[in-house]
Amino acid sequence: MSLQNILDKILADAAEKAEKIISDAKVRAEKITEKTKIDAEKVREEIAKRGEQKIAAMHRKVENLIAHREKSEMLAAKREILKSALDAAKTAIARKSPEKKEKLFLAMFLQIDAEKGEIRPVAADTEILKKAISKAKKNFSIGSEVSGSSGFVFVSPDFEMDFRVDEILEKILAPALEEKLSQILF
Repeated sequence: MSLQNILDKILADAAEKAEKIISDAKVRAEKITEKTKIDAEKVREEIAKRGEQKIAAMHRKVENLIAHREKSEMLAAKREILKSALDAAKTAIARKSPEKKEKLFLAMFLQIDAEKGEIRPVAADTEILKKAISKAKKNFSIGSEVSGSSGFVFVSPDFEMDFRVDEILEKILAPALEEKLSQILF
C-alpha cells in the first residue's frame, strides 16, 4: 500500500466517521428539538392552567365580594325598615287620644302584681296616668319623670317593670319584626 492509499483510506474513514457524527448530531438535534417542543407545550399548558386558576380565583373573589355587598346592603335595608317601623309605632302610640292612652295604661296596670308602688311617667303622660291610677283604684303614687315617647316605669320595693312604649317596642316588637324581616330578605 502506498502512502497515497493510506491517506485516502484515512480520509475515507474520517469522512465516514464525520458523516456518522453528523448523522448522530442531526438525530440528537431532532430529538432535542422535539423534546424542546414538548417541554414548551407543557410550559404553555402550565401557564394557561395557572392563568385559568388565577381567573377562577378572581371570579370567586368577585362573587364573594358581590355577595358580601349584597348582604351588607340587605342588612342596612333591614335596619332601616326596622327603625322606620319602630319610629312609626312609637309616634302612633304617642299620638293616641288621652282616652285611648288611659285604656292602654289601665291594661298595663293589670299586669302589675303589686298593691303599692310608684309610677314614674313619661312627661307627656303624667296627667293621663294620674286619671288611670284613680280609675284603677291602685295605691300607686306618681314619681319623677322618665325619658321616653310614652308610658311609664313602675317601681316597688321588690321589683321594677318598664312600660315605656320605647322599651316595649325595642324588647318585644323589634325582635319579632327583625326575625320576620330576616325571613323575607334572606
